[in-house]
Amino acid sequence: MNHGYHTRGYSCIRYSEGVKRALVSKVLASASNQIPAEQAAAVLRLSARWICNEDSLFLQEVGQLAFEAWSRHHKAVLQTFLCQTFLVSVFADEVRNPARVLRFVKECLRLISDTDRACGILRSSQFSARDYPDISVMAELSSLLLDYPSCMPDGSYVCGLIQYMIRNLSKLKMPVTEVTIRNVYRTSL
Repeated sequence: MNHGYHTRGYSCIRYSEGVKRALVSKVLASASNQIPAEQAAAVLRLSARWICNEDSLFLQEVGQLAFEAWSRHHKAVLQTFLCQTFLVSVFADEVRNPARVLRFVKECLRLISDTDRACGILRSSQFSARDYPDISVMAELSSLLLDYPSCMPDGSYVCGLIQYMIRNLSKLKMPVTEVTIRNVYRTSL
């Protein structure tokens, strides 16, 4: 019987949110400890999964806090995680929450000192979120490209990006009233 709990790890602990927050505080406090790179990478991997894929706002928040804390203290691990693990795999399969993933990628780029390699991976990847005619995805992608122009695809990929934007803009159902327009843009941007 599922009591609304997730089935993996921390999220299935059946304690109050206060107890969970106390556990999170301990994990965040330990971020500055010297640990093997594999352990730091595991924390980054788990927190990235919570940020990008979890429906629970609590787990998204915890993931964000953990990712920021551990990234700050393990920069080399973050660089390796982003370039050799996350970016290589995240766009290989169907993206469950493309807008959230793009927001996360942008945040990762902000946290690393050398963005050239990461932007190179993004430039040459076949971004599967192109299949989502959603204003929030288009807004996040545009924001990423404005802040990191070196991520702009080159060659034939730039044509694909332009086609994606035009095709998906043409599919958007525009709100009919001013109030609806404000609500749509407030929630998606």
